[in-house]
Amino acid sequence: MDEKEWLILAAGLLLGIPIGIALLWFFTHPKSTTAKTYANLEEWEFIRDPITGRTKGLRVKRTAKEEA
Repeated sequence: MDEKEWLILAAGLLLGIPIGIALLWFFTHPKSTTAKTYANLEEWEFIRDPITGRTKGLRVKRTAKEEA
């Protein structure tokens, strides 16, 4: 083999091995970006003035639980 063929072989190895490792990792590594789902519950309670009946405030309770 002459020098040109050795250079082509060396370039193929130097480029092929990292590309092969990256492809192997991509196809065998589990997806770590799985989306989590949550069940959300939001309860609102209006606080009213007993004399005038007007709204004085609002109490909000939020609960988020991760679903299986």
